[in-house]
Amino acid sequence: MPKPPKSSVALAALKKAAGLSDEELAKAVGRSKRMVSHYLTGSREPGPATLDRYARAMGYDPGAAEPVIQGLERACRTADPPLSPVDPTQAERRGMARTAFQAGLAVADLAEEQMVRIVRGRRARQARRRADRLWKVLKRSSPRQRALLVEKAEEYQRWYVAERLCHESEKAASHRPSIALDLARLAVRAAELSPGEAGWKARLLGYCQAFLANALRVQGELQQAEEVFAQAEALWKSGAQADPGLLAEWRLPDLKASLRRAQRQFDDALILHDKALMLGPEAAGRILLKKATTLEQMEDANRAVEALREAAPFVVKQGDSNLLFALRFNWTAILCDLGRVQEAEALLPEVRRQAVELRHDGHLVRVQWLQGRIDAGLGRIDEAIAGLEQVGNDFATLGMAYDCALASVKLASLYLASGKASEAKELATWMERVFRDLKIQREAHVALALFWEALRMETATAELAERLFQYLIRARYDPGLRFEA
Repeated sequence: MPKPPKSSVALAALKKAAGLSDEELAKAVGRSKRMVSHYLTGSREPGPATLDRYARAMGYDPGAAEPVIQGLERACRTADPPLSPVDPTQAERRGMARTAFQAGLAVADLAEEQMVRIVRGRRARQARRRADRLWKVLKRSSPRQRALLVEKAEEYQRWYVAERLCHESEKAASHRPSIALDLARLAVRAAELSPGEAGWKARLLGYCQAFLANALRVQGELQQAEEVFAQAEALWKSGAQADPGLLAEWRLPDLKASLRRAQRQFDDALILHDKALMLGPEAAGRILLKKATTLEQMEDANRAVEALREAAPFVVKQGDSNLLFALRFNWTAILCDLGRVQEAEALLPEVRRQAVELRHDGHLVRVQWLQGRIDAGLGRIDEAIAGLEQVGNDFATLGMAYDCALASVKLASLYLASGKASEAKELATWMERVFRDLKIQREAHVALALFWEALRMETATAELAERLFQYLIRARYDPGLRFEA
């Protein structure tokens, strides 16, 4: 009986693996059962095009029959007899062939995985370069125009645009909370409109929802942020199988740590910082900066300095100007809090240089604020007063209410310590007028109002001002904290 061609045997093997009958295969390919039987038995040899058409009909990729045919050819190969006394026997050759075949399959799998990683990486880089270009357009647009672009233009309805909007939202969170919220909501919308399988879309939406929760956090909407973050985590986990590592997994514990810090659940926040570090060692610098902030709010300034010291080499290596400024500014501010003003003064020139390079008004004013605190700490009272008078005005102009309050109270303490009661009284009038327009949390506002009244009644002291200043530092991150006058 003649042997059927290997292509027919391969086709029959694929049919059996798919669990199909001859009738079902014939119906799937739109051919008669008789024609299908010819191909399966080998009375008619199927060519490459026929094999591919039948493979697709059975749910396989084109070319699925080729490795089956190659395996059959190897299985049918006869081992060569030994030609010399030291040659392996035919049985040994068959064993070697099996081992070599298995090793070849393993190498093929590894090579395929490597090629897939290379293709994924190249396409991800290309996509993020497109996101750079599209973000330049969005950045110049009004919020309404941005929303229209994402809603109407398909090129903005892509995962890489959603990802970029998330990252821009986080950048804006510290100084433009309302813009951060707009961008996060836009990221969610871009993710909803983007093409993709259900699992991948769930993963992408979970990622974007985490940044939306972060934007709500900086708005002070902690309960809503908690609810949105729970949704984000559920979506993120449900789409885990669809994500080959395209979206940074460390971002979720990193953002959740900030939420836990805002909720004053510091132990949980520290655990999440460490989890983020484990998942994203490439982001160690920025994660350690956030950990330092958590420790600072725990009033553990010495450990915060240690975290900053640990972050320094990573931040320097990364070369991100904004992170470098944050590292050195926070370090200098914590040294001021610890009363180590001489060390702080040594760091200040570099902090000022970076603020100038970044051309950010808020950064420049904050540097002057540090200068005023250092001058006060080193007994340079006239210089401190002159600097803080300007800083308070600048913070008010920029709408930075809490910073304005801190600078004004520190200035009042210097006026009172220097016997300048009339200047302190004028400052109270100015502060009350300014804070009609600037929003500040309720308990802090109550404390400030009591202080203004004490200044007007000339019963305020430098000691009271300093206690209020220390209270404001703590209450910034603990809105419910009350001032005990």
